[in-house]
Amino acid sequence: KEKRLDMDVAGINGEKNSRSVTITGNMFGIKDAELDLYADGSDARSFRFDSKQLATGDSLNIDMLPCGGFICKISGKQ
Repeated sequence: KEKRLDMDVAGINGEKNSRSVTITGNMFGIKDAELDLYADGSDARSFRFDSKQLATGDSLNIDMLPCGGFICKISGKQ
């Protein structure tokens, strides 16, 4: 029986340059994950929110501003 799994993942960019990270659908062993993403917006005083479906073979690129970051809640079946 597949069990439900929820986790929070965060990233902080401590650099003075922009940076990006990639989350893949199979990275955490969750099948067909649902993501709620809070990430840097277009400038240092804004943020954006996205809800996305991430299939096992998909990937999501997250851009972080200098000294920025992100947090996302990932839910799905293990």
